[in-house]
Amino acid sequence: MQRGESDSVVWEVVDIRQSLEENGLRMRWRFALVLKNTGGAPIDFERMETVQRRVGSGDIYGGMNSTALSRHLEPGAELRISRSESWGCPQCGPGSLPRFFSDGIIVSYTLRGHDAAGESVRVSIAVRLNSSVGERK
Repeated sequence: MQRGESDSVVWEVVDIRQSLEENGLRMRWRFALVLKNTGGAPIDFERMETVQRRVGSGDIYGGMNSTALSRHLEPGAELRISRSESWGCPQCGPGSLPRFFSDGIIVSYTLRGHDAAGESVRVSIAVRLNSSVGERK
């Protein structure tokens, strides 16, 4: 189970499912980030930044991304954000793919926003994904 705490938010990664795509050259994980506001003030999230980095060697798909996120989280409430991440190596030979997927990736999410008092809120989440993580579909 992957979970943690950042700022006044407790987070957990749930319902991880994985599948192979593109004739086995790409692995995809679908999951949800569940955030719970443990603070005393509501939070308005405005942006989510995503960074993928490899754990082992090989060419990467992915990189960095920043998207608008308009979500509100009341004190004591939970917010569920569905995610889908994929990782592939089209240049890798078939013999190197098991190691490539076994090493996997770390996806770092940074959710940015503010609370009701106007104070900045930054929630950092790191998710490790590899061939042993999640139910295979």
